[in-house]
Amino acid sequence: MRTLSIINPDAAGIDVGSEKLFVSIAGDEPVIFGTFTNEVYRLRDHLKTNGVKTVAMEATGVYWLYVYAVLEAAGFEVVVVNGRYVKNLPGRKTDMSDCQWLATLHAHGLLRGGFVPPAEIRRLQDYQRLRSDHLVGAASQVQKMQQALAACRT
Repeated sequence: MRTLSIINPDAAGIDVGSEKLFVSIAGDEPVIFGTFTNEVYRLRDHLKTNGVKTVAMEATGVYWLYVYAVLEAAGFEVVVVNGRYVKNLPGRKTDMSDCQWLATLHAHGLLRGGFVPPAEIRRLQDYQRLRSDHLVGAASQVQKMQQALAACRT
């Protein structure tokens, strides 16, 4: 019987949630981390200690962004995958088994990551969003001043 060869022996999978991060290294028993900053740093240190070089995680809402940033800054190769492509198999109902499945697929080289712009482009996008928010906020303040002046005239 043929088995799939392991391409990434130093791979991990992370199931990212709003309150917990489930991490499995090479499909082993998951370790659970919180989502606060110190917990994400503890996750980073756990991955480094165990010799992980590449990490796969699902793009769940906006929750993956800060984990991605911390892991990318630490030098990990981070692959962000669409959850629809890895959840189509029956029997995987929990976050614990999801992270193990992600780690297993990633170790065998079966995951393809989505496009995440480079850090410089993401920073520029953040500045553009902030500028847009400031322009909308300024327009709102001008309208309030006009309303206040109009109320004083009457």
